[in-house]
Amino acid sequence: MEMEFFAEGTENGSLICLGKGWFHGRAACYPLQRPRGKCEEKLDDGGVRFRPGVGTCGRVVRVLPFAMALPYPTLIPGLRSPSDQVNGLVYFGRMLDKIRLQAAGKLPEGWRAMRGAAAKGSFDRRCCEFLRIDYGALEAETLKGGSDEALLAWAFAHGRKPDDQEIEVWNAFMTKRGWRDAGTQRLHERLAEIGLGPDTVQTMFEYIDLDEGRRDAAGSRA
Repeated sequence: MEMEFFAEGTENGSLICLGKGWFHGRAACYPLQRPRGKCEEKLDDGGVRFRPGVGTCGRVVRVLPFAMALPYPTLIPGLRSPSDQVNGLVYFGRMLDKIRLQAAGKLPEGWRAMRGAAAKGSFDRRCCEFLRIDYGALEAETLKGGSDEALLAWAFAHGRKPDDQEIEVWNAFMTKRGWRDAGTQRLHERLAEIGLGPDTVQTMFEYIDLDEGRRDAAGSRA
């Protein structure tokens, strides 16, 4: 099998040539431009050392195999779109869905790492911080079997109840995350992982819907 590779740990967006294409940062991408450095040697542990040059630092980088794009979409019954609202609040219902699916053993492994508040910057963590609730407490309350609306009321009572303006700002931030902001690079990386270009979708919510089969690469919603 012809293998592609991507580099982990390149600095300043440097471009390096590995295998059959040009790759940028952590994600296997699309051709960008001619090389800015040449491979000096391959290391026994799979690393590669590059000669210093424009855009390259000459340090060792880890080289990881990337044989093909990850499959998509992954259809997950019972997991709603992040855009769906519970009493006007986006994402909260999806967080509840992940709790319920995990408890039932139906949440795919690839979705488990970003569940909960442990991962900095995860949407679950952002939602808990916005409402000022403990994720573990919310998880325990959810598994008692209450409705989405009842659980949101519980969150307001045990954390805080944002006013209408705060909810408007929250919804705007979440629905636009990835569009010309600090999340854009990660969005492009996620798209590259499934073999798509950076302009396929503009936000992380759109990417999630694409990855889970609620929209196609042309922008149509399922």
